[in-house]
Amino acid sequence: MTAYGSIDGTPCTADKKLLTEILKEQLGFEGFVVTDWDNVGHLIYNHHVAEDMDEATALAVESGNDMMMSTPDFYETAVRLVKEGVIAQEKIDKAVRRILTVKMRLGLFENAEKAKADSVMGGGQELNKELARESIVLLKNDGVLPLKDTNIRVAVVGDAAENVRDMLGEWTYFTHPDHHFDETPEPPYCTLLQGLREVAHQADIEYEKGCETLSEDQSRIPAAIALAKQSDVIVFAFGDVIYQTGEGRDRANPNLTFSQRKLFEKLLETNKPVVSVMIASKPLCITEVAEKSNALLTGFNPGAFGGLALAEVIFGKVNPSGKLSISVPSHVGQQPTYYNTLPGWHCSRYLDMPNKPLFAFGRGLSYTKFEYKELSFNEDTLTLSVTVKNVGERTGKETVQVYMRDRVSSVMTPIRRLIAFNKIELAQGEEKRVSFRLCLKDFSFVNREEKRVAEKGEFEIMVGGSSDYEELLTTTYYLKESVEI
Repeated sequence: MTAYGSIDGTPCTADKKLLTEILKEQLGFEGFVVTDWDNVGHLIYNHHVAEDMDEATALAVESGNDMMMSTPDFYETAVRLVKEGVIAQEKIDKAVRRILTVKMRLGLFENAEKAKADSVMGGGQELNKELARESIVLLKNDGVLPLKDTNIRVAVVGDAAENVRDMLGEWTYFTHPDHHFDETPEPPYCTLLQGLREVAHQADIEYEKGCETLSEDQSRIPAAIALAKQSDVIVFAFGDVIYQTGEGRDRANPNLTFSQRKLFEKLLETNKPVVSVMIASKPLCITEVAEKSNALLTGFNPGAFGGLALAEVIFGKVNPSGKLSISVPSHVGQQPTYYNTLPGWHCSRYLDMPNKPLFAFGRGLSYTKFEYKELSFNEDTLTLSVTVKNVGERTGKETVQVYMRDRVSSVMTPIRRLIAFNKIELAQGEEKRVSFRLCLKDFSFVNREEKRVAEKGEFEIMVGGSSDYEELLTTTYYLKESVEI
């Protein structure tokens, strides 16, 4: 799909080099290219590279788009321009052939049932649950987790605890088209509150919303605090709601909304342990929550059974093993925070805050601990090996991550780049030798001549449980000759 954006001033929908020369000819792409919503029209009234629909239509076809999404005027215009000889019939035939070929390979002509939504919707529930379990990320734990499910009173507080739409996130039935926003979801699904009650049958679990995410009204906070005071532990469910998620809903200030922030402050005053759960579409600026909570988890938008997975982690039925796929900033003004930044930032620091993110890419804790040791690299076979040992008290899974840095290169390259990973499971006390067979492409980049090369010189190879440089084991590799990949 061609995006709404542009490269060097050329909209993707009008970029023949990108869509035809690179994608189809050089890379051999055999699928078809579809525009994003009304991208042909955008060439006229957004990008201003076409004067009218005639020019936009011809430009879109010539550039290599095969299917035009939601630009109704395109179709009649294209037919007319073919008849007038402006667009070659051969261009249309190629586009149609690509689309029909994909449909044929999918078996849509032989088996029409594949095209029906009910053949896939509602299926794979067990797989859905397992994926949710694997995705939950434990970011902080001072020992309060996992909770015991007997003789414990749990106060569940927060708007995010009982809203399946927020767990599903953008681009689901409830967001497209917008008129589905207020429809009532139908099972099967499991919110956080439902999950806690299902997992911990013998625990006393009570719920008080306390606030509305998009409201500044604080009238419900006292009821939440009263419940919290009567409980042994608080589960604070916070984040963003579906109205703050997805296209056209960018946020200049991704902090907690005022009502959530005030609710959290009042919860802290109870001096009860607080387990905070973030259900959000993006990494919010949650420094205060991270610092003052006893434990912090996230599943971002964990899906229909995300509430069950979160509850299983909270009560220890599942040992968390998820890792962050994005860095979490300490402050809205802290940029850049992504792990693979380019070097060259003058002084490489802020005056008023750390330059490291609040939580780094790849981070994720477990209820057990893993030790990395004995890192080695065989330069003849390009095989990297490291020993990982479970030094904790229960079986757990760990994602072993491999990063690379090119010490000197003809163009700037990232300070570290993820090149391999492997998720392993280890019993208590068990250790395993984990090996990665690398290749020269792992050490390569695209140079000024737009060629992929691995240049002669020294490389750092780093292994660990996250992208945090201080926690990585490091070895070096010296490539004796430059190679074009």
